This record gives sequence, C-alpha cells and structure tokens, in this order.
Amino acid sequence: PTQGNAIDFGNLVTARQWATAGWSSNTRAVTPGGYIAPDVSNQCDYATISSTGNYADFGDLSDSRVAHAGCSNQTRGLTVGGNPVNSGTKTNNCEYMTIATLGVTGQDFGDIATATASLGGNIQSPTRSVFFGGYTPTNVNTIEYFTTATLGNAQDFGDLTTLAGDVPMGLSNSIRGLRAGGNAPSSTDVIDYITIAVLGNAVDFGNLSAVVSSAEGGTASPTRGVFAGIGDPVSNTIDYVSIQTEGNAVDFGDLSEARTHGNAV
Repeated sequence: PTQGNAIDFGNLVTARQWATAGWSSNTRAVTPGGYIAPDVSNQCDYATISSTGNYADFGDLSDSRVAHAGCSNQTRGLTVGGNPVNSGTKTNNCEYMTIATLGVTGQDFGDIATATASLGGNIQSPTRSVFFGGYTPTNVNTIEYFTTATLGNAQDFGDLTTLAGDVPMGLSNSIRGLRAGGNAPSSTDVIDYITIAVLGNAVDFGNLSAVVSSAEGGTASPTRGVFAGIGDPVSNTIDYVSIQTEGNAVDFGDLSEARTHGNAV
C-alpha cells in the first residue's frame, strides 16, 4: 500500500536465475527450480513472508526446470511448463506441492495443451490457476487454466490481446488477472486483463511505463498490482496499477538492484 523502494529481505539458499515460477500462501513463499550453475535444478526454497531472513530448503520438484510458471491458492502451488533439462526441450507438464508441508517432492497434476517455455502465471483465484503466453516454439497468445483443487489437464480460457513469449508478467486479486510485457513479437508495454471466473479473451487494460520482456514479475494486494524490473535492457524500475481501474501504470519505486528473469509471489 506504500510506494517506495524495495528493501533487502534475505537470500535464497543458492544463487539462481530463470527461476520464474514463484508461489505462496498468506504465510509462506516458495521459489522452485531455476538454473543453479552448472545445471538446471529441481531445488525449492521457502521463506516465511512475515519474517525477513534467508530462505531454507523446502523440497524438490519431480523434474528440474527453468523458464517455468507458477500459481497457487492457500493450499497448493503449481509449477507449469518450462525447459526441464536444457534450452532445446520444453514440457507441457504441471506438478504441484502442498505449501504447508516441508520435505516433499512435486506430484503430477496434469498437462497444458502444448509444451511451452517462458510462459506467464501468477494469475489465480481461490479455485483457478491461469497460465498464458510463452514459446511453443513460436510466441503464442493462448490462455489456459486449471481447477487448483482438482487434478487434471488444463482447459482453454481464451486469448491474450497480443502474442506474449519470453516471460510475460502476471498478477491478480481473486477477481481480475493482469498480464503485462513479454514479446509481441518484440518487447511490449501492453497490459491486458481477464475476469478469472469468466472464460473469454483478454481485454486491454493500459500500458507499463516502458516496454519489457523477461522482467522480474508481478505481485498484488486485493487492490493494487505491482510489476518489477520494468524496462529493456535490465532495469530496477517498479510500476503499479489499481487492479479494478483500467489505465496506465505509474512509478512505485525501485528494486535494490537491476535484475531480470526472476519471480514474484
């Protein structure tokens, strides 16, 4: 609720990049997978959101992956798509973990329609998890969703307003989900939105302060959506919008350092 610069929270267990699939409950934040030199990893770290400090070991994905997407409700975190072993392969698999339980391995949830990397997530209601865009190996504008409490394959939701490869950002409250940035086919400042409970195509919301692909990610309260790492090349800019009111993003503050290919929860 308060604009300003980001503040240090702590450190992950191990430095990583392309860990683009964060998820959380009200109490716990989890960072699954990513590239931990010299290889793709299945390692998951977690932190208690209310207490600053370093992350600790959470468990392991069943499959190492980078350039994946995440969604969650208060019970489950879903990890979808990405490159499981190297940049030449993609997966359509979704796996899930129970956020309250440490030391577990990801379990098979179902599949999205097409093997996809660099897709977007972080759009969720208490009942639905929504994933969008990415490479298949061309930029796509598809939107798919899972019913988070029920195992099974994703269903078609609709289409984005533009193509959205290379890690478009997502955020949501329980009603409306926003997508921002990505490639369309070049870096874009487009923000569009969906109503999570109503299937259909995305609608124009407004624009970011700058064009961006492969940004940090989005996070939200019930009223405000925040996008971090806005601008190409790598940037520390943070933008925000009022989720229920269409319009362009405005300046929120700055990250502590410029970065890219991360995640937000």
